[in-house]
Amino acid sequence: MAIQDETRVACNHPELNDECQAQRERLNQKLSRDGRDSIIIRDPIHGLIDVKRGYVHVIDTCCFQRLRRIIQMGSVHLAYPSSYHTRFDHSLGVFALASEICRKLDYSACPEGIRKEIEDKKKLLPLAGLLHDIGHGPFSHVSERVWALAEETDGIESDYHSVHELWSARMVKNDQCLREVITREFGYSDEQIDIVSDMIIKRGAGGKEQENRVPLALHSIINGDFDADQMDYLVRDATTVGVPYGNIDLERIIKFLTVKQHGDVYDLCISDRAIISIKNMMMARNLLYDSVIYHKVPVIAESMLVRCFERFYEEKLYDEGKYKNAREFAEMFRRLDDFQAWELLKSVRDPLIERFINSLLCRKLLKRLEFKKAEIIEDEWIKMASAKRQDRKEIEIDIAGNLHIEPFYIILKPESSPKNKTVRVYHEKEGNVVVYEPNMHLDPVDQSETIIRDGKGVTTLSVYCPAMYYNKVEDVIQERYGRRDET
Repeated sequence: MAIQDETRVACNHPELNDECQAQRERLNQKLSRDGRDSIIIRDPIHGLIDVKRGYVHVIDTCCFQRLRRIIQMGSVHLAYPSSYHTRFDHSLGVFALASEICRKLDYSACPEGIRKEIEDKKKLLPLAGLLHDIGHGPFSHVSERVWALAEETDGIESDYHSVHELWSARMVKNDQCLREVITREFGYSDEQIDIVSDMIIKRGAGGKEQENRVPLALHSIINGDFDADQMDYLVRDATTVGVPYGNIDLERIIKFLTVKQHGDVYDLCISDRAIISIKNMMMARNLLYDSVIYHKVPVIAESMLVRCFERFYEEKLYDEGKYKNAREFAEMFRRLDDFQAWELLKSVRDPLIERFINSLLCRKLLKRLEFKKAEIIEDEWIKMASAKRQDRKEIEIDIAGNLHIEPFYIILKPESSPKNKTVRVYHEKEGNVVVYEPNMHLDPVDQSETIIRDGKGVTTLSVYCPAMYYNKVEDVIQERYGRRDET
């Protein structure tokens, strides 16, 4: 039976409207004929994932299919050739885990009011897990830096961290095709769709309204210290790359997730019966970041991409007739996939950018020099390690000037450790919750400290430069900025 006009959904690509409608109708007919309401997707991490019809229609939207063309780990494949899995794969994994947590979560210790709220809203978790990366831009997290550079160019103070979560939340709220599919397939109200959106962004980013709409425990499952997102990417990234850090006991962790009172709130905790499993997970995260995500090759490649966009904005190489400002261009760029982004960069007619793009495509990357704080004059270190790009730029210009080369080829990058997560562990015998730091011994956090250690301190300064200038750059830095023995 043909689907009536009032159930039609406008595709993001108008020329595909009729075909999208025909395929939705065909799927519905096939499932009805077979007497089932779901399909099975085989995943290398989670095995057979049962996907109900409504979620299949969400997955089939053009905005979700875009995630097939965004590599999960950005430039990591330049160091680990097998790391070509996508945001699409990862999103399916988070959906599977969020669904499993939704079924098994123990919240029996909550007061009746909170228990009822969790019961009413936990059904939204799988959809939030599925859509948590729907707004992710190309080149992994480079797109967030591209956005921040655009805002700086337009004179707007920017904090690019986790901005992809805001993009995802905004798409859930504002993408007409996606919203219509969700409404039709699940019957969710506007308020429920807004709750799905609120689950994706960090706690507090949506203000008091977000906090009132989403119970803290449910929010922590999608965006917390040991959330479904992290559970999937730690195992998936390690397995695909081929490092041995992905052997995490997710089954036990999920089984012993519970909601307990911690201070004045009820939040997601892990029972001490799974403390070894959660310790293993947190240590695996540290090892994955140290050996893979912060490997020098992808970090250099991504720094080169960011440098291309710095010049792109500074020289206003975007079409000023088409885009009123840099931010408007960045809004367009974040909607691209990796293939489209590469084609855009290859079309730029600028000799410096062309050289970097060709270097990236041929894997002829800049080389890295490393300096510790003790090696550099203190006042100069403050400038070199500054979070302000302008401070570092002055040093880059000075180094390049001494070598009579373009400052474009010299990149200063302060290196810091990834932010540590904390873990809330429920001790069953004592009946209390203790917050732990995921170091080698899982030491309790000193609750008297105002600030919990976040690992953001700059430990190393890296200088990236062409191989042909490597020794000369090292000499210039030691001569102009290096500490000298006073003996």
